[in-house]
Amino acid sequence: MTTTLNVMEAWSAAFNVYDTLEGVDAVSQAFVKDPSSKLRENFDFSNINFMGSKTGAFIHVKSGFAIIAPGKNIANKNEVLIAIRGTDLVADWLTDANSGLQISKTGKMVHAGFNRVFEELMPQISNYFSHNNPTTVHCVGHSLGGALANLTADWLANKKIANTKLYTFGAPRVGLLPFADRVTQNIGEENIFRVHHDNDFVSLVPLWPFAHTPQPGASCRISNHGFGTFGAHKMENYRASLLPYSGEKNAEGAWGKLKSASEPVSSEREIKEWLSLDTASIISSRVLGLLGEAVEYILKAAGVGVMLAGIAGLTVLDKLSYALELAWKVDREISSWVVALLKKVIQLTGQAIVIQTTVTAAFIRWVFQLLQSAVMRFVKQSLAGSGVI
Repeated sequence: MTTTLNVMEAWSAAFNVYDTLEGVDAVSQAFVKDPSSKLRENFDFSNINFMGSKTGAFIHVKSGFAIIAPGKNIANKNEVLIAIRGTDLVADWLTDANSGLQISKTGKMVHAGFNRVFEELMPQISNYFSHNNPTTVHCVGHSLGGALANLTADWLANKKIANTKLYTFGAPRVGLLPFADRVTQNIGEENIFRVHHDNDFVSLVPLWPFAHTPQPGASCRISNHGFGTFGAHKMENYRASLLPYSGEKNAEGAWGKLKSASEPVSSEREIKEWLSLDTASIISSRVLGLLGEAVEYILKAAGVGVMLAGIAGLTVLDKLSYALELAWKVDREISSWVVALLKKVIQLTGQAIVIQTTVTAAFIRWVFQLLQSAVMRFVKQSLAGSGVI
């Protein structure tokens, strides 16, 4: 029987893996002594060692750490837990200079920075599973660790190594829509648990066209109560938000309640109404979500959504800028939506800029750079307040 980690077990795995900073013994003891979950009863943390062990592995890369721990009792003996920690360097990889695209190990377009780190993990992960054949693998991570858990789960599911379950906390978006679609199809929406505070800025980037998993599907969105925006990414605050769900008799019940609060997708009418509103907005989860939906709607209406996908040598922002310039040239109605979108972005950045008669890719790029810089300031402050090292 395949098990699902309950909310506190998933949190415990994402939190305790940070003790890898102190060495193998420290992380082993962190899991064994943690009173908040039963992971120590279900997985063997006593044999964690350096990469290549058949009973566990400790993986060290330049910008992240991970553990692999095997199940140890009747219910979990054929299962494996992979937990990956985050790092504040995630902020550097999310800037425009580093947000190019690469083809992942499974053939889909993903964030180049995350993919490079995952490629450092790959030899150790591949080596472990060449000697072990579990039926289920639980992939868990917070922040950058959540992004790497996505790539790990994608690789495992694509190789059909085992049934894969994915649990992330405050994870950024990893790949484009085809990547998110394929991960969801291979793993199953019911096996993906993306936990995020509604104002955790790390979970709001990179911006469109990157997409979260599950796609389509419900995330585990939690309203941020009792602490500010810059505490939203902190693991201790995720624990506080999850405690009300820890009393559920089974894991599926708690996850189901969390997913019921997922943010709805906007209709075409709602997108147009929002673009037409002249009221002030602030940068938030809902507003950034609407921006992404508006961009997607405009490019689809203009028929230019995929025209630039094959052009090499351009960043994601370059492609977005050229695509919106093409959309602006299609007809008067779509042109008006492009201008309305740009006004929204300018308003969010606090600038007082008049849009000229002609809209160019260079101008569009500059406007979205302003937005990206504003969002990244929130991201960096969130990371600084979270204790991610």
